[in-house]
Amino acid sequence: MATLHASDTEIKDYSRPASKAPSKAGSRRSSVRRKAPPAEPETSTATEDTEAEPDAAAQASPIRQSGGFLSYLGFGNGREQAAAPQASRGAEEPAVSSSDARKTGPSGTDSSDFVDYTTAGEGKPQRAGMFGGGRRDLTSTDEEPGSEGPFSDDAGYAAPSRARERKPQFGGSMRKPQQVFSDSEGYTGSDVPMQPYDPKAPRAPRSDPTEGECYAHLSYPPTYPELTLFSRIMLELGQLASFGVTTLAFNGLVIYALALYAFHNMSPFYKFPPRGKIDKAWERRITGERFSARTEYYIEFWGYDCEVHDVETEDGFIVRLFRIVSRKNRRPGAPVLINHGLLSSSATWLCTEEKSLPFILAERGYDVWLGNIRTNYNMPHRKWKKHDPQYHAWAYREIALYDVPAQIEYIYSKTGQKIRYVGHSQGAGTLFLALSNRMRPDIGDKLEAFAACAPAIYAGTALYKFPLSILRHFTSRQVWQLVFGKRVFYPIINLSQQFLPGWLFGHIAVPVFHALFGFHPHNWTPRQIPKFFRTVPVGNSSELLYFYLCNFAINDCVFDVDVREPWFPASLPRLAIFYGEMDTLVKGAPLVERIRDFEPHVDLRIAKALPTYEHQDFLWGCNAVDDVYLDIIRLFEMTDDRKDEPDNFDKQSKEGKSSKMFKTSSPPSKYSPRHSGSAPNSLRKSGYEV
Repeated sequence: MATLHASDTEIKDYSRPASKAPSKAGSRRSSVRRKAPPAEPETSTATEDTEAEPDAAAQASPIRQSGGFLSYLGFGNGREQAAAPQASRGAEEPAVSSSDARKTGPSGTDSSDFVDYTTAGEGKPQRAGMFGGGRRDLTSTDEEPGSEGPFSDDAGYAAPSRARERKPQFGGSMRKPQQVFSDSEGYTGSDVPMQPYDPKAPRAPRSDPTEGECYAHLSYPPTYPELTLFSRIMLELGQLASFGVTTLAFNGLVIYALALYAFHNMSPFYKFPPRGKIDKAWERRITGERFSARTEYYIEFWGYDCEVHDVETEDGFIVRLFRIVSRKNRRPGAPVLINHGLLSSSATWLCTEEKSLPFILAERGYDVWLGNIRTNYNMPHRKWKKHDPQYHAWAYREIALYDVPAQIEYIYSKTGQKIRYVGHSQGAGTLFLALSNRMRPDIGDKLEAFAACAPAIYAGTALYKFPLSILRHFTSRQVWQLVFGKRVFYPIINLSQQFLPGWLFGHIAVPVFHALFGFHPHNWTPRQIPKFFRTVPVGNSSELLYFYLCNFAINDCVFDVDVREPWFPASLPRLAIFYGEMDTLVKGAPLVERIRDFEPHVDLRIAKALPTYEHQDFLWGCNAVDDVYLDIIRLFEMTDDRKDEPDNFDKQSKEGKSSKMFKTSSPPSKYSPRHSGSAPNSLRKSGYEV
C-alpha cells in the first residue's frame, strides 16, 4: 500500500468566478468565440519493448488457462504505447468559425478523422465531419448497429505496505482485508507509527488554472460548527427520526415496485426491450465467485495481483485506488484510470468476469487503476470523524475539484506517463467539470485520452417522473436534512444489502430500480444480477443526492446551457462519448450536439449512440465488449499524428474471424472458461470500415 501526505497552507477555490471576470449576464448572450491558445507542436517517437514471460502462477489462473481473454484480438499491447515519450497534444491552430468548423471538424482536423455512430436515417452508423459534412454509410447492406500533488512520502500519514497472505480461495491469491483506519484516531498502520493530523502543516501551492469563467451550476455544501455534547445529542435524535421516516418510505417503495414489476410482466400492453444475445454456455457457467463488494476479491480471484494505494486530497479526504498487476505482463504499460458512477464503487466495474473492462485492458498490457470517491470503503478524513456531519458535507463539485485531480496527479507521479481515463456517469461528468474553466483544467496536460460512458452532464427523463419527481420539491436544504438526514442517504438500503442474502437482495433490487429509473435487465446475464447489486448501491452523502435531485434535475444540466461561450479549454484530451438511447438518468445526445456547435477546442473522435442501452449496460451489458470496449481500445491507440493509419482492428476484421467471443460447445468447467473464436466481425457491425 502506498503512503503519502497532503501539503498546502490554503485550499484555493477556483470554481467561483474571478472578481475581475465579466458579468455573467453580459457573457451569456455573447456570440464571440475565444481563440484557441497556441500550443507546442507535437512530436512522438515509438520504441518497442520485449514481452515478459508469464510465470507459473499466471498459467494456473482461470484467465490464463484459456490463453488470455484478448488472445483473439492479436493486437500489440499497451506497453508499446507506454514506451513512447509523452508529447504535448495540440499543435498551433487558428480560431475556427462556425461555418469553417462544419467543414473541417473539431480543432480544424479533417472531417474524415471523426467517427459518428449516432443513429441517422435507418439507424445505420455514419462516419462524418464533426458538424455533419461528408457523411457516408460504413455498414454492410443488412446489418444494423448495436446488435451485438504535491505529496511527500517521508512524513505525515502512512500505511502498511502489504497485507499478509492467507489461504487461496477459488483460484488466485487472497489477502486478508485491511482494516487500517480508526474512526477516532485517524489513519493507523500495522507496522507504521501513526502521524497525527496537523492542520498547520505546510502545503505547496498548485498551479493556477487557465483564466476564464466557470459556467457550471454548482452547489456549495454547508459548513457545520464543531460538535458539542448537546449538538451531538440533537444530531443523533434527528438522524434517528430521519432513519425511521426513510425506512417507512423504503418499505412502501419496495411494495410499490414489486406490484408494478409484476403488472408490467403480466400486462399485454407493456413491452419489454428485446433481450441481448447471450451465449447459453456462458449463461450456464459456474465460476465459484462469491457475491462480494470488495474490489480486491474480484481482482485476485481472476488471477491478478492487487495493489492498494491511499491518496489524500487537498481538503483532507483519503480516497482509495486499486491497481491491477498482471502476472503475465510484468512490465506495466500505459496507465488507465477507471472511475465509477453514482452510488457505486470500483467493484462495479468487475462484475462481468473476464468481460469486465479492467481485465480486458490488463490483458492488453495496460497499467489499470480503479478509482473511488471519498467515503467509499469507509475511508477517513484527516480531521473529521465519520459521525461528524462535516465528513458528509460534499457533493459533485468536491469530487471534481479534489478527488479526480488527486487521483490523476498521484498516478502521473507514479508512472510518469499520460493517463487514459474511462468514466461512467458521475465518473465521466466530474472529469468534464474538473477540466472546465476555473476548475482544474491544468490536469488535462496529464491526460492522453478520455472515454465517457453515459456522462452525467444533461439530466434524463427519470428525474422528472414519479417517484423521483417528489424529491425534486425538497428544494430547501433544511427540509431535505430534516427528512433525509445529514449523513448517508437512505441508510436502510445499505443495511438491507449487508444483511439480506445476495440472491434475495438482487432480485428485489431489479423491480426497485425498474420503478425508480425504468431499468430493464434485457442486456444483463441473469446469473450475474445478484452480484451486480452487491456492488450497487453504495452509501453516499445525503448532500450529493441533494445536488442531483434539487440542482441537477432542476437546471437540466451541470453547466449553463444558455451560454454560447465554450465550457472547456484546449486542455481537454481527445474524446469519445458513448450513450444509450434508452438511458433515463442522463442524456448524451445534447452533449454531443453542444460539443459540435460550441466547443471548437474539443477533439471529439468517437460519438456513439446505442439504441438498446440503458444507464448500467455500459458496465454490465452482455454485449458491452463488442459495442463499447473495443471502441475504447481504439481511442486509446489513436495518436494525434497517425489518425488514419490502418491498425489491427481492420486487420482482424479482414481475416473474417467470428464475433462470438465466448463460444463454447459444452458447458465450461468450474474454473476454466473456454474462449474460442474472436471478436471481430462485430467491428463491422459496430460501424468500422473494413
